[in-house]
Amino acid sequence: MVNNFKQLSAPRDNKWNKWAVILAALAIVVSIIIAWWNNYEKSTSLNIEKFSETLLTQPLNVDGLTANYIFHDSIKVENLWQTTFIIRNTGETTIYGGGFNERNTRTELIPFTVSECSRILSVNISSCNNGAVLNKQNSLHIHQWRPGEFVELVFLTEGEHSPNISISDREIMNSSITYSTYSPETNQKDSKLIDVIPNVISDGLKWSYTIILAFICIGIIVTLPSEVKKQSTRQMRIITLLVWLIITALFASPILWMF
Repeated sequence: MVNNFKQLSAPRDNKWNKWAVILAALAIVVSIIIAWWNNYEKSTSLNIEKFSETLLTQPLNVDGLTANYIFHDSIKVENLWQTTFIIRNTGETTIYGGGFNERNTRTELIPFTVSECSRILSVNISSCNNGAVLNKQNSLHIHQWRPGEFVELVFLTEGEHSPNISISDREIMNSSITYSTYSPETNQKDSKLIDVIPNVISDGLKWSYTIILAFICIGIIVTLPSEVKKQSTRQMRIITLLVWLIITALFASPILWMF
């Protein structure tokens, strides 16, 4: 009778051992994620995108016909460019200017430098959703610039080429400034569904699914040998192994659309 009890309790002990290994591994993974999250420093960055450029004073291919261009009825211009830039907060933190104790800019202004042009005729904000104001010194006066918000600037300049603008990363605390040129093909190729979600939510979804996937993989690793051994023939063992591998691949496939 004692032997029968030992035989009945042995499988139960094996199951408890398996679950103990799974829970211990899961606890380690959760601890690593929590430690990473507590030490994670959110990024502060702006992206300056050259959205469009148009030469307004293109030469006329007509014999005997010349054209002169006058800006505001007083300034003669040649090679007049209209260029649009979009400056977007692509980081994970809000940029604070004047009126906040948490200010992370050097001053209330974010100045920008214009290059590759001989003369600036006008600069205007055509669109924005952060309440920024442009002053006469080519600086953006901001109060609160949240992630995802933008300012669209339209330049009229004179020169051989369309202008470029730049912002010093020293104007914003611990920041990075990136530059890009608008391309519909690139935007469509790189777009992902999870990229539309705010960074805090998307990061939570990524790591939550990673923990769940780790839990599933550990469970499969622990369970798979016993499931294979239960099969009486070699053919059934191979089929069982393939089925489990397919199940694992299906659970892991969303990772491709997250990272």
